Amino acid sequence: MANPEIDPSSGQDKRKTDILENSISVFLRYGFRKTSMDDIARAAGISRQGLYLYFSAKEDLFKASVSYLLETSLSSAKAKLSDKNYDIQDRLVNGFEEWMGRFIGVMGEGSGDLAEAGRTLVGNMIEDYEVLFQNSVGETIDSSYLKSYYKSNQISVKQLLENLYAVSKGLKYIAKSKEDFRERFANSVNIICKPARRQKA
Repeated sequence: MANPEIDPSSGQDKRKTDILENSISVFLRYGFRKTSMDDIARAAGISRQGLYLYFSAKEDLFKASVSYLLETSLSSAKAKLSDKNYDIQDRLVNGFEEWMGRFIGVMGEGSGDLAEAGRTLVGNMIEDYEVLFQNSVGETIDSSYLKSYYKSNQISVKQLLENLYAVSKGLKYIAKSKEDFRERFANSVNIICKPARRQKA
């Protein structure tokens, strides 16, 4: 799924990575329609002509930006989910924060057309990455004490995953900031983890 052309860890083209990171900020602020290549060139600190050496059209840049955002978000979320230095509760909160909460509160008033642009230009890419993230969450739960506790109560890992994902999707629309999202989601995760943690103790 990863695109090596926009993999920030490859070290092949830092300038292209800078362009993608700045374009994400501009698209989030102004939306797709109102964003111009001039806006992105200014944000990235290069000339308009220099930008066109990397991307021939705004549509191409948008698709590459979405792919870069999804790939880096998934990579960060998976790292948080797999960090054994933390309890399962913190790992779930940290992972969902990276995947779902990182841009809450930073979208500008002009960003309302991004969902439509995403459907038109990137197709099923977003849904595909959502599945990959959910699979990672499922693996995290499956390897924790939550699995055995809830299995004894006739609740599957899939059901836990679906519940957590539904909560996070809802909070994405009502949370006022990333911090607000984290606090609210942490409360929900605590409700799930607390009885299992008590039995484990």
